[in-house]
Amino acid sequence: MLPTWSRRLIATSQSEVRKRMEEIKKEENVVQRDRQFRLLAMESGKHFDVDCWMQLRQYMSISASLELVDDIVKDPAYPLSSFYLAVSRMSMPILFLFGHNIVFQTLPRQEQENLIQHFHEIWKREYLQKLCVIPFGLRNSDRDADTLCITYGDNGEHLLKHPYLAQSISAELAQVNGRHVETVPIAGAGLGLRAKFNIPARTLFVRERPLVLCIRQPSLSLIVQLPTFLDHMSPEERTAFKALHNCKPKHDDAFELLGIMRTNRFAVNLPFDKEGEHSAVFDTMSRANHSCVPNAEYRWHYDSFCGGFVSLRDIQQGEEITVSYTLGLLPAHERQAELQQKWSFRCTCRACTLPEEEQKESDRRRQQLGAYLLPQGSSIAEISGGISRLFDSDAIQDDNRKQLEFTQLMYAEGLLPWMTPQMLADLMKLDRGHAHIQSDRDTVGLI
Repeated sequence: MLPTWSRRLIATSQSEVRKRMEEIKKEENVVQRDRQFRLLAMESGKHFDVDCWMQLRQYMSISASLELVDDIVKDPAYPLSSFYLAVSRMSMPILFLFGHNIVFQTLPRQEQENLIQHFHEIWKREYLQKLCVIPFGLRNSDRDADTLCITYGDNGEHLLKHPYLAQSISAELAQVNGRHVETVPIAGAGLGLRAKFNIPARTLFVRERPLVLCIRQPSLSLIVQLPTFLDHMSPEERTAFKALHNCKPKHDDAFELLGIMRTNRFAVNLPFDKEGEHSAVFDTMSRANHSCVPNAEYRWHYDSFCGGFVSLRDIQQGEEITVSYTLGLLPAHERQAELQQKWSFRCTCRACTLPEEEQKESDRRRQQLGAYLLPQGSSIAEISGGISRLFDSDAIQDDNRKQLEFTQLMYAEGLLPWMTPQMLADLMKLDRGHAHIQSDRDTVGLI
């Protein structure tokens, strides 16, 4: 691997880089020319702009350019935001700088085609409809609002028509939340939330406006603009955002902010957005840790532009508030693999630390629950629909046995609180209110 760009800068400005490039182009020996281009790209860092990368595509050999990309990705000191910004501005799918990609080439053909289509759609939408930044819940200025919204232009037009666009409620909600929960150190889990008093089951005990609402799968050009976008936040809220945990690898500022987003986000539904998904990061709620047997669940309510936590069972004073980050119906080893991949930790909740034989039995029960709720391998967002279908009023007359078995499995796994009052009412033939329940950090619910 070549020396990192930070050790020896051979060009300290864009004009010097361009001058050196013109000199290197005259080199007749291909091997020497490729080597000099690689050195220049690596050691010029942020001064190596879009025009330079475009020229490399023309003058460097494919093999040398692939080696250069490999050097850049492996070098923790290289300013990746500059590199990705250059790539994202080219008129091509974002993944392909030189028409090839080392990781891409190892994928099955169908996955390659899907990936190409995916990035084409991102590129097309972003360049046809420019990104917009909208402060929601205005206080005194456009840099002092409850929520910073980063979305596409057509979504921005809808947000600007929201009846509460100019109404700030974060301060009042923070005072109420502060009476219900507190942020405290949790042994082995960093910071977390703890109940300050007894919370009855089915209680909305935290309600909060997001700090940031953003496109869930941002393009590279959006990522590198995150520091600029977040300058639209007030200093206090920007500090609160940056104080949240980041479980992702550390790079420069743009990717540090992206890591915070991905570590702490909850799903958000914008009813008018037909093409993409959004996620939100909260000052308080994003502090909640994971459990495969959670005592709370996340909800989103677009009309008030708030997220919230609802207690799934009675929560005792001093008890930690937990939510599920994953699909709880997977076996323990698959849950652990997902948690490790996405959030870099190993779960030690009671559902993941059973003796071997009990763990096997727990996995069997959860997989059986999954077979009830996701018979076709449906997405996690359809879990609630699966439960509702199982407990549909007509189905009750047809198959009491399945409903009873389902309830027994839920009870054995400590998941019975996930069932809504209506489901329980149907089972017991009582008339109680209905509440729509979801149980994944990445799933949208309703307050």
